[in-house]
Amino acid sequence: MGALNVVGNETVSGDMQINGNQSIVNSLATGGDVDAGGNVLATGRLSASNQPALPAGVAAIQQVRHYTLPVPNQPGLVLKGTDGLDYVVFIDVSSGTPSLAIHLA
Repeated sequence: MGALNVVGNETVSGDMQINGNQSIVNSLATGGDVDAGGNVLATGRLSASNQPALPAGVAAIQQVRHYTLPVPNQPGLVLKGTDGLDYVVFIDVSSGTPSLAIHLA
């Protein structure tokens, strides 16, 4: 009903629901998935620590498709460009072959 201040460790063996905002000053470690119903914002980098594996077969040469007109609320990975603007990166399979696509957010 009020504030929760933990100076040491805290263990929750069941579910924990937070109806307001939660701020984490240092780091958040999880042994499972993090599901967000909204946006996940990172001031620095959002990265995957596992080493990717190359699929079997030969890679096809593809292009990056740049769309000049943005789609509002386009799902994808939002990255800041060197111009300070936000861009959305997503996979476009409209041609039948997956291509990396980008447009202004």
